[in-house]
Amino acid sequence: MILSYTPGRPMGKQEVEARLGEALEEIDVAGKRVLVIIPDNTRTLPMPTFFKTISTRLAPRAATVTFLIALGTHPPLSDAKLQRHLGTRMSELGNVHILQHEWDNPGVLSQLGTITRQEMEEISEGLLSEEVPVTINRAVLEHDLVIILGPVFPHEVAGFSAGHKYFFPGVSGPEMVHHSHWL
Repeated sequence: MILSYTPGRPMGKQEVEARLGEALEEIDVAGKRVLVIIPDNTRTLPMPTFFKTISTRLAPRAATVTFLIALGTHPPLSDAKLQRHLGTRMSELGNVHILQHEWDNPGVLSQLGTITRQEMEEISEGLLSEEVPVTINRAVLEHDLVIILGPVFPHEVAGFSAGHKYFFPGVSGPEMVHHSHWL
């Protein structure tokens, strides 16, 4: 889904809610387990507006709605920080669930495959030569639909933040976190 606006004119909260709400209504989530991967509080965006709009538009129609905070190696958010970040009390979530990625907990990770030594050498132009297991938070695999929500900014290493960075390093295991910072 792509939301557009008139350049040079900022979108107000009501316009964001209306446009995002309309776009969300077009997604078939009936009976589906929906995972929304979101940034932690180190990224700037009107998260309370997005969180409320997504929750109220998807939760009544989906089997479940879970928000997974892409922490990478950042520490988990306290309840108070979560409340500020999401704009709601944890006790008011209803059937919306919150997970915080645990990059160093093998129990929440699933291995998707392996980047071979040869592939790693090629990708890194010879700087790295070890095999790397590709692990990701298993919640990604346990849901029927995955939505990535976050800002896009220029990034000195990856070109731009967003998209794939929410998977690697955002919700991946230690090997991918460490190696993705080199590539």
